[in-house]
Amino acid sequence: MTTKHPEPQYKDVVVIGNGPSGITLSYFLAGNWPYYNGGPSPDSFLHTKLEANMHLSVIEQDLEYLSESLDLIRSNNPVSVLFDTLIHPEADLGIDRRAHIDFVHARGHEIQHVVLGTGQPGGAWQKLDGDMLTLSLANWMELPSLNFRDWASTYKIDGIPLTASHATCRGSRVSVRDVRDYYQHFVKSRHLETYFRNDCTVTSVARLHNRRDVVCNRENGEPETGGDLASGDRIWEVSGHAQCGLSESGAVRYERFCYRARDVVLATGGDGLPNRLRAPGEHLPFVLHSMRDAERLLSSGKLTHVSDPVMIVGAGLCAADAVIAAAKHGVPVVHAFRRAATDPQLIVNRLPAKVYGEYHRVLVMMKGGGDSVCGYVPLAQHSVHSIRPDARVVLRSTRSGSYNTVKVSHVIVLIGSRPNLRCMQGECRNLGVKPDEPICPKRNPIDVDMVTHESVHEPGLYAMGSLIGDNFVRFITGGALAITAHIARKLLAN
Repeated sequence: MTTKHPEPQYKDVVVIGNGPSGITLSYFLAGNWPYYNGGPSPDSFLHTKLEANMHLSVIEQDLEYLSESLDLIRSNNPVSVLFDTLIHPEADLGIDRRAHIDFVHARGHEIQHVVLGTGQPGGAWQKLDGDMLTLSLANWMELPSLNFRDWASTYKIDGIPLTASHATCRGSRVSVRDVRDYYQHFVKSRHLETYFRNDCTVTSVARLHNRRDVVCNRENGEPETGGDLASGDRIWEVSGHAQCGLSESGAVRYERFCYRARDVVLATGGDGLPNRLRAPGEHLPFVLHSMRDAERLLSSGKLTHVSDPVMIVGAGLCAADAVIAAAKHGVPVVHAFRRAATDPQLIVNRLPAKVYGEYHRVLVMMKGGGDSVCGYVPLAQHSVHSIRPDARVVLRSTRSGSYNTVKVSHVIVLIGSRPNLRCMQGECRNLGVKPDEPICPKRNPIDVDMVTHESVHEPGLYAMGSLIGDNFVRFITGGALAITAHIARKLLAN
């Protein structure tokens, strides 16, 4: 990797994260603006407000006014609920209606930006097992302007039709493989590739204060000569390194990059760093902390039905996926989790059995009933006390306080994750609703103005998706709308 500091490139906006949040935002920033098409709406009040300004894009309207009186059930973000109401009318009733929004390319309103991602477009969806089914239904995975069902029925790879049996039904779940193909196709078909810089790592996001610098030329991204920045006219610098091919020896080559922009958007998702047990021995090499590593282990063929069991720790969907994967490969499992299997707070207890049959079967196994897979042992209301070098795990019963020891081959810890925001510098670390605590989508999301998605603590810094508590792809389009509308107004005001 070169050590020379690169010349900065100038953009209006730098988007960190190339998952569905970053893709959707790029689509809006590229000048694709939504217009109300006047379609019949069960919300007559919203229809009246939108009908009065049909000549204006929704981006140009007062989003707070439009969002008034909407029911905040699935999302706490009023703009997300607003846009979901227009894109997926009556979706919660299981009705498949045409969207009340049409997209028009607003020539001259393109906002110069770059989207930085650690892999290919799709973000975390690129790292999941392609055979898994999504938690959400097919139409809830859609991005603006591209119907998933239409894409699935027409998109072909080298003349071969899409293979997923579920893909053509909007009311069904679909495979992860189809979703990530859909996201990559979206970027290509919407001509967004020029905005994406993939396979890169952001190492620093910092403010430049009161220093002689250059400002962004919005038309071509080239620098203009500028004077001293005023005290309130601060700029962000985003730097890191990107893959740029292979050396003669076959090693991956990297190059450093540096972008400067007045606005930065955090769209990294909430799955960057796995949570830890904080138990002695957790650092040992046979202890894994990601579903991806678990999949590699279980599919490697190193473990069989006669191996010491794999211990899976956790009771969320990732832990259930690991149980399913182990059963598929005939690997015995000891499943340890802190809550009772009947606890209504467990997500597997909140999923309808008819739609989520595979998770329901795991739940039955966790309760110790039904046709339990041979070699599966549930240990409800147990926590890991310590892990020994000889691969023996000491467990503590949360009911009785007693201890017991289990010999295992590996330990797979799947107890959730938190965002990776290590790149944030200095004053930017305390961004949460609880400023002195780490960012956590459930307990401490990034504190933003819910109409603009701009940070309450850092002007010019925006966040969207799971970082602010919107965990469903269905609702991230509203976040992209809010951010684009606010940035566009700022640019017009200058």
